[in-house]
Amino acid sequence: MKKAIIKLLEAHPGYQFSQRELLKRLKIQTAKRKNFRYILNSLVEKEKRVRLKGNTYSISQKNRSVQGRLSITQKGFGFLITETDQPDIFIGRRNIRDAIDGDSVLVRVRNGSKRERPRGVVIDVLERKTDRFIGTVVHKGKNDWLTITPFTPERKILIQKAKSIDYRDGQIVVADVLNWGTSVNPILVKVVKVIGDGADAGNDFHIILEKYGYTVDFPQNVEQSARNCSVDFIKKETPHRRDLRSVQSFTIDPETAQDFDDALSIEETGNGIKLGVHIADVSHFITRGSPLDQEAFKRGNSVYFSEGVVHMIPETLSGDLCSLKPDEDRLAMTALIDLDRDWNVTRFDVFPSVIRSCCRFTYKKVQEILDEKKTHSLKDKIKLLEKLSKNLFKKRTEMGSIDFDIPEPIFSIGKEGIPHEIRPSERLQSHRIVEECMLLANRLVAERYGIINGKPVPFVYRTHKKPKSEDITSFLL
Repeated sequence: MKKAIIKLLEAHPGYQFSQRELLKRLKIQTAKRKNFRYILNSLVEKEKRVRLKGNTYSISQKNRSVQGRLSITQKGFGFLITETDQPDIFIGRRNIRDAIDGDSVLVRVRNGSKRERPRGVVIDVLERKTDRFIGTVVHKGKNDWLTITPFTPERKILIQKAKSIDYRDGQIVVADVLNWGTSVNPILVKVVKVIGDGADAGNDFHIILEKYGYTVDFPQNVEQSARNCSVDFIKKETPHRRDLRSVQSFTIDPETAQDFDDALSIEETGNGIKLGVHIADVSHFITRGSPLDQEAFKRGNSVYFSEGVVHMIPETLSGDLCSLKPDEDRLAMTALIDLDRDWNVTRFDVFPSVIRSCCRFTYKKVQEILDEKKTHSLKDKIKLLEKLSKNLFKKRTEMGSIDFDIPEPIFSIGKEGIPHEIRPSERLQSHRIVEECMLLANRLVAERYGIINGKPVPFVYRTHKKPKSEDITSFLL
């Protein structure tokens, strides 16, 4: 019980709890309340770990140091972000001391009322987020200074006078820290790279690449490994897979899609329908521990910008051999799902396959077919997919599934690289078709391989953190 009391108070260092609130939060039963009061009084009077003020309790001053990551706003004040469920701790401009945005810091928390956000003071920098800055050169007096975003008002950054690389006032540069200085002395840096003029919005792409360590080009050995892959890989593997090339499968993607990693097929049977969800089998081309595997693991995912793409694997694979292009034999992992006329799953199987997509659809094109604005030889299959998706959605929502129908923002960017319009993306039934088919396949795979003989086994799930209680309250209100 003592540990539970301390844990609750430490998780809310800026709050003061009444005894009644503690009893309620800790769910102390009536029979144990006498023992609870004894332990609480002992923590206050003997151990001095809990502070009593009036009729409220909080963690004592000496125990109210919290570790976390510092996040500084554009206005110069900051917040301490911790891994606990406690509220972010406000840190005023003058209380940030010599810390920089992103640093891991230790903060002393000051008591506040229950309704007031906790406040704190940085007392130590535990670990620097980076020893490299990206900023704009500002020439003032006899010196060149570096301004960064977000700006730390109490810290200035001085550029070393000895130039090893040419730069000028107003340019965006990359600089390495030579000396961290103190809270009253500037940080000393050395310029190691010039990105370009600060007024050129086109440099934003390069700033992001530099800031997050993205690399567009691949190492030579990775590119060579990708070039070693060829159509012969597919031909050699085809006899060892279930051949679905005679099945009419097709892709549905945005108009701007450069690679196609999933396809659908659907057929009517005597008892219902047979749905095929086909996912490009990239893993066949990337062996574990190979240069391709190591580089893909390092990158983690592809990153899309308006100016270009940072691919996870070379385009030789992502945009060609591993892309389910129409009229090309391609390797896939297929989930074949039989459903009866009431849309219940009666049979499910997953296996390696070889498919041959017969068509590359866009969401817009599929929607035009659904709306009878255009026709196509696969119109009946698309209409059947629409019927399936609507019934899958109905069954899913009846089971308690939540649908966050949040539109994706679309940015219109002018010639100068400046966004001049933001509009919500159009939500179409064609989007719903793909989503419901993927959700069904994912759920069936999780049920099949996540539980064996009635017992859960280690498996990969896509999960979301439990929402904070205050977020739930705000949502309900």
